[in-house]
Amino acid sequence: LQEELAAARSEVHVPRGLDIRGSDANPSALSLARRCLAAIEGVVPEIRGKVTLEARSAGDATPPSRRTRVRRLICCNPPWGVRLGKGEADPEDEDADSGPPAEESWRELADLLRRHKGEAWVLTPNPDLAKVLPLQQKAVHKVDGGPRDTPSKGAFGLQWIGYGNPTPRGV
Repeated sequence: LQEELAAARSEVHVPRGLDIRGSDANPSALSLARRCLAAIEGVVPEIRGKVTLEARSAGDATPPSRRTRVRRLICCNPPWGVRLGKGEADPEDEDADSGPPAEESWRELADLLRRHKGEAWVLTPNPDLAKVLPLQQKAVHKVDGGPRDTPSKGAFGLQWIGYGNPTPRGV
């Protein structure tokens, strides 16, 4: 294992000036993100200090200034599932009452994307949910996931939907 980790580390390049910002209104999701980040930092120590995670909703997020020369990319996994289409809590989701209601989260994301004016990728199992978003879809990539020994056989029907214009390379 140590040899594999060393080989993996030798392939990693963390760009100078890398600034990754993450946020979530759900405390459990943020806690999970922090645990995952700690695990990544254990393998790629160069990433320490380059990732900031904050408790806030999409409505409170601020895109980078247009004057900064950074790649303007949003990747997000807004709430979806039973509570989205029906406006009710999913009884299996212990955090369903944490953060804003799902529909409000999608409206806040739509507002952020209007202000962002860059590239965005949104993960959803239902493309109809994304119709509230203000940008034209540029690409759709279907994603398979989950344990193969479950009733879904790992086929969750998830999609990454791409919006907006990619920031040119080198910016």
